[in-house]
Amino acid sequence: MIESIPSPGSERRFRDVVLIDGVVAGYHVAKQKKYPVYEELGVFKRSSYRTFSCQIYIQQADDLLSLEKLCQETDLGFENWSNVARAFAPRFEHTLPEYYGKDIMPSIEHLQALHIAIAAPTLQEAETVLRSWQVISLGHFSHLNAHL
Repeated sequence: MIESIPSPGSERRFRDVVLIDGVVAGYHVAKQKKYPVYEELGVFKRSSYRTFSCQIYIQQADDLLSLEKLCQETDLGFENWSNVARAFAPRFEHTLPEYYGKDIMPSIEHLQALHIAIAAPTLQEAETVLRSWQVISLGHFSHLNAHL
């Protein structure tokens, strides 16, 4: 099962169930943990979740954590796409870099606008969690886009 929010161009969704061949093709790092990546053979079960992305404007780092917590509490996926590793990657087929240090990424304390992704079954559910977050954090969001 895909537990991260795939990029819009991947044609995959949060919580898709995919068949894999069992051979590790590389690694993905999320939340300071290294996860194996496998070659996909196909989609076994398509998820009902869609990917939404937007800009959020925060006052402090805890604002981002409160949005992540709200998403978890409502069974939605959440990721900070502000520093997507692919933006730093050379454009070679089947080559993904591994970044472990924070030296190439700006500190969240220095950011006020962040690009985030939310996986939700409907646009309404994504908007609801964002509006709830606005009330709690006094932050705001803009440019909400629907993807796959």
